[in-house]
Amino acid sequence: MAPKIAVIIQIVIVSLLIVYGTISLYMGSFEGMYVTFPILLLYYVFAVARQNRRKRSGESEEDEQ
Repeated sequence: MAPKIAVIIQIVIVSLLIVYGTISLYMGSFEGMYVTFPILLLYYVFAVARQNRRKRSGESEEDEQ
């Protein structure tokens, strides 16, 4: 149950950042749009790194068996 809640929270946060950046862009506030980009980029890097760690740990467990 806890992982589902964490995933829902992450989806909501990322969606809000994208919506805020899009609204800022249409209103002409380029600074507001560019503020969201590094946050989304950091989230992507950490998400990919976590996924790669899980794949590596799964592969190493299969190699041991």
